[in-house]
Amino acid sequence: MNKSFHEVVTSRRSIRSFSSEPVDIDEILLLLEHAIYAPSPANMQDFKFVISQNEDVLRALPDMCMEQDWIAQGSAVIAVCSEVSRVEEWFGDRAKELADQTTGGVVQTILLAASANNIGACWVAGFDQDPVKKLFNIPSSVSLQALVVLGHPYSKPDPRVEKDIYPLTFFDFYGNDLHDLTSVNHDYSVKLEKKLSSLQSSAKKSSSQLQKQVDKLKKFFFK
Repeated sequence: MNKSFHEVVTSRRSIRSFSSEPVDIDEILLLLEHAIYAPSPANMQDFKFVISQNEDVLRALPDMCMEQDWIAQGSAVIAVCSEVSRVEEWFGDRAKELADQTTGGVVQTILLAASANNIGACWVAGFDQDPVKKLFNIPSSVSLQALVVLGHPYSKPDPRVEKDIYPLTFFDFYGNDLHDLTSVNHDYSVKLEKKLSSLQSSAKKSSSQLQKQVDKLKKFFFK
């Protein structure tokens, strides 16, 4: 893992085309060792994982996942689950919402760890709950939150198109877009330069007005 954090984040892609090279179980477990550090409400760590490298499972999944045939090419799949009932004991009606939030952090951590280790990965959210849960023998009391398909990329993905954060970012309240970049960046040299320019302009005006007054006095006293 020789990538910088910036490289790990910006090089991450949703990989849907895999080579025949398998992903070793040790590599998969390494991803989960990172994933368990993801935050969760009250540090409950309600997440659970089911790993499958079974080819029959991978071939069965596309029919349960909105006909996403590329899944069958994967080397492995991780089913990310949540024991929502545990969250309910603490947070009541907000349990499902908080479990979803936890899943987002867990899955993103898996994806970033995969990116850092040059493993292709893709988050699958479109699936039929009941048949997929049955496939993995997940109890009814446990929520199946997401699937992550793993494999070695078939080819190097295209560079990501860089996004500009400013159309997406507001300050202090929603809709208040960026209107003074120097304030946000604390680039006071720009502000000082503007202020100095304003003072110089004012000084020139004052000097010009003073000179006019002097000229008037000269005319009055030296007629």
